[in-house]
Amino acid sequence: MRFCKTIFFWGLISLGLGLTLGSTQVSPSESTPQASRKVKGRFVNTSQTPHTQEEVSKVMDRAEFLTNRLWTAATQDAKTEPSMPVATPDLAFLKSGHQGPSFTWLGHATCLVQIKGQTFLTDPHFSERASPVSFIGPKRLFPSPISLTQLPHIDVVVISHSHYDHLDLPTLRQLSQQPGGSPLFLVPLELKGWMQAKGLTRTEELDWWQTLEHQGVRYTLVPAHHWSMRTLWNRNETLWGGWVVRSDDFKFYFTGDTGYADLFPQIARLGPFDLSAIAIGAYEPRGFMKVHHINPEEAVRIHQDVGSRYSVGIHWGTFRLSSEAWLQPPRDLSRALEQRRVDPNSFITLPPGETLRFPPPRP
Repeated sequence: MRFCKTIFFWGLISLGLGLTLGSTQVSPSESTPQASRKVKGRFVNTSQTPHTQEEVSKVMDRAEFLTNRLWTAATQDAKTEPSMPVATPDLAFLKSGHQGPSFTWLGHATCLVQIKGQTFLTDPHFSERASPVSFIGPKRLFPSPISLTQLPHIDVVVISHSHYDHLDLPTLRQLSQQPGGSPLFLVPLELKGWMQAKGLTRTEELDWWQTLEHQGVRYTLVPAHHWSMRTLWNRNETLWGGWVVRSDDFKFYFTGDTGYADLFPQIARLGPFDLSAIAIGAYEPRGFMKVHHINPEEAVRIHQDVGSRYSVGIHWGTFRLSSEAWLQPPRDLSRALEQRRVDPNSFITLPPGETLRFPPPRP
């Protein structure tokens, strides 16, 4: 059994479930925003973090611990977990064509955002597992509060990176078949070819700091301190990042997966943001998670760094990807807000399915 668990561990890690074994080379950052860089054909992080690459090597020393954690995540029955409070979504409102901005968290990194009458999704994941296969791997602890067939028409989908808990091919294929035609898929560099090979032909790719305007809404890929991998042989061959989405009267920031780095004051130049969706989960053990995954205290720092009026904590409570208790991130967020003397009403968590509504734009 121990041998099987070890093989299982290396298989999942090799296929890039978003943990930090696939570390990237760090180059000196610039004082002004820069396009992405490659070293020997692979993308690298160009930002500096408070941590060093020394911590990443500890992954190997803790392989047995992580093996047990991933084995539990893949095989544990979700019914043994405490219930996640799930809100009943207001589908009529979401499908009403309203003009005022709104935000609905659907679990993990999947957010349904409406700006200026346009509806977009971040990293949509509606499958039961975050895995390359349907029969094993981290399993959802609660179903999406909105099914794919219940969604309003999706105009745009933004993808942060290629890990299986963020780029879910079955979901993207179903979205491409929605009534009224496929959404526009926006992806980081070098993912367009992969998407088109999978039949997702309405795809455009962007580099860091590039912007694409779609029907009056501007989508900008911004840097994150992370990595990419989907198979044994393509580590960091595709870019990663977060997204800034702007209309004339509303600015939204989605971090994707990231470690804490010096890049956030640069992203703040596109703000100040009315709303940010900031990852707060998958951060323990810090010895090897901290290079590429922020914890709630660092999430609060990002909230401050980018000048966000309101933020919502995402990327928690949906899949078991790390060792903190699955309902721990909101508690740690509360503690961090208190320690940094930040208004707790400015950075909140939501039950999946609940919608935040903002004042409609002035005529």
